[in-house]
Amino acid sequence: MNKNRISFNRILATVAFTMLGLLLLPVANTHASHPYHVSNAEVNFNAKTGNFEVALNVWPSDLEKALGQAQKTIVDLDKTENLDDLLKSYIEKRFLVRPEASTSQASDSDTTVELPSIRWIGHERNLKSAWLYFEIECDAPKSNWIIENRGFFELNEDQLNQLELSAGKTSRIVVCRSGESRFKFETVAKE
Repeated sequence: MNKNRISFNRILATVAFTMLGLLLLPVANTHASHPYHVSNAEVNFNAKTGNFEVALNVWPSDLEKALGQAQKTIVDLDKTENLDDLLKSYIEKRFLVRPEASTSQASDSDTTVELPSIRWIGHERNLKSAWLYFEIECDAPKSNWIIENRGFFELNEDQLNQLELSAGKTSRIVVCRSGESRFKFETVAKE
């Protein structure tokens, strides 16, 4: 990924994240450690590699809850030794990219359809923000994909997952919510 584009996109995502939070604050639900439930992801299709490059921004408290629920134990992001393995495992189940043709054949629980693999890059975090970095390796020369982000739906009924989808000069923003989390995304086929 281009470092300048990542920096600009991070700033833009942070501003959007903050503004959305301020807008939702008066009507927010106070049943959790923060009043609104939003994640932001930058998803860039790299035509040279045929991979999707993802930078996902989430709340650390939601991340701890989701990982703890998946592991059936308390997870502390500062003390868990195999944190990157847990993060990758969670992402593989919640952030999906499939060739469009396979979605008509596959359900969420279908294990016969092979999904593109995730190459975990890493993460960084502070008290209010966690960035998760990974690539989805899509070697197939397809141009139509289905992208789905169901992160934290198991925790928050009002969870919104914003995706900024980019391929070349084309870009759009979609919002995944419970019951509406799959979106078509067209890319230029790998040359």
